[in-house]
Amino acid sequence: MDRRGSKLSRKIILIIIIGLLFNMTNISFSIATPANEQMEFKDFINKIEDEVPKKLQEYGIPGAAIAIIHNGEVSWIEGFGVMDKGTNEAVTSKTVFQVASISKTVSAWGIMKLVDEGVINLDDPVEKYLTRWQLPTSEYSEEVTVRSLLSHTGGLSVGGYAGNKELKEILIEDSLHGNLGSRYQVNLLYEPGTKYQYSGGGYSVLQLLIEEVTGESFEEYMEKEVLLPLGMENSSFIWNSRIDNNLTNAYGVLGETLPNYLFVERAAAGLYTTVEDLATFLLASIEPSTQNLLPSNRIALMTEKTVLKNGTNISYGLGYSIGTLSNGVKKLGHDGNNRGWCASILGSPVDGSGIVILTNSYKGNHLINDLIADWEELLTGERPTYHINLVKQRNLIRGISIVFLLILSLYLLKISKQIQDGRRKFVTNSCFNRKRKVLKWLQIGVNTFLLIGVSVGLYAPIVSGGWTAAAFLPLGSGWLVITILLWSLTFTIAGLFPKTQSNHKISL
Repeated sequence: MDRRGSKLSRKIILIIIIGLLFNMTNISFSIATPANEQMEFKDFINKIEDEVPKKLQEYGIPGAAIAIIHNGEVSWIEGFGVMDKGTNEAVTSKTVFQVASISKTVSAWGIMKLVDEGVINLDDPVEKYLTRWQLPTSEYSEEVTVRSLLSHTGGLSVGGYAGNKELKEILIEDSLHGNLGSRYQVNLLYEPGTKYQYSGGGYSVLQLLIEEVTGESFEEYMEKEVLLPLGMENSSFIWNSRIDNNLTNAYGVLGETLPNYLFVERAAAGLYTTVEDLATFLLASIEPSTQNLLPSNRIALMTEKTVLKNGTNISYGLGYSIGTLSNGVKKLGHDGNNRGWCASILGSPVDGSGIVILTNSYKGNHLINDLIADWEELLTGERPTYHINLVKQRNLIRGISIVFLLILSLYLLKISKQIQDGRRKFVTNSCFNRKRKVLKWLQIGVNTFLLIGVSVGLYAPIVSGGWTAAAFLPLGSGWLVITILLWSLTFTIAGLFPKTQSNHKISL
């Protein structure tokens, strides 16, 4: 390429950059404009059927199952994508997913059934019912009640669990003692009732409580007393051959197949279920008359915000996250995130509406955020502000990444031209003195370390719970990561071919 052609290429790329920045502004503005008319239910369903397959492809999610509750009944259920990328077996309404922390919400029903039967009391110290494990000695031990554990105000440790590839004969008290890893040892961190701190450890204590007072295993009790009475016939808190026959694979942030991680902490994170069964459960949560397991006053208690000792309300009840839609109407539900799985349930008891979304990917939350925003728009007639801001963030990240990639293209054109003209030579060339070669190899080493460090830091399972850091990045960040890696690679190439001057010295 001659110099004139190089200048022309740079001008073209600069024009593209300016146009891209202008379009980013327009995109953000158009997204921020709310809908003028409330979406109709049939339009909402048509939108899901049309857009979900495209979003699965865009976000790199192999499969999803979705259910919609409308006017107090499960009105629509559909599976999208595949449960196994190798066989292309399709996701259906009968496909089994692992739903992570949504397990807590279902487990809370098991506790409330014991409360309703008079077997336990919500405000009793949990230690009253335990013999196989006790809380560490503390002045606040007796203030750790059943109610406080259900609402994550008991002051206990352990936010979440990673699961294990294999589980032998392990009891829940082994986890509570920290035998599965010191970070899972449950301790009392602060005075109960003074603040909200999400604790999977608290639900492990409740799992032990159920086993102690019933004399049964947690999974047996839950199947007999909660799952089957609610009609959740394809659900289980333990992995078995019946579940495995319809279980979808789980996929990582790079699209790799992950193991089926197993949990001894089943109340906190171990439920396997289908979109049909979970829709039935959500319907029971927002329309208590559809079930005969718990009286409506018990469900109402579970779905009210918890009040701390200082009188502050927190957005969590007894097993449910509690919030409000933009029109002030109450909403309730729970999210679930385990390695390779993302799920969400959300419903409005006022409107008799709800949505269930199950995915088999680390990236599932991107789809979940979009669909919940669509559902809230259906109920309120306007796009949620948080999602408008989220889309703006996505566009901004992508736009910045593209701009830097285009600038990188200019830089690569320049390097290529300099190598072609002999103004850059390979670092081992005899025209460079030893000192300069050492400095250049050091520079190359630093850039290579950055290249490897970013990759390992983002994609190796080194964060809490075995998650990769990349799983928590906002949508569009993949572009930014690619940009960083390509710039590091380019600087490495530039280091391998340093500039030469007429006196054959390297220009650092």
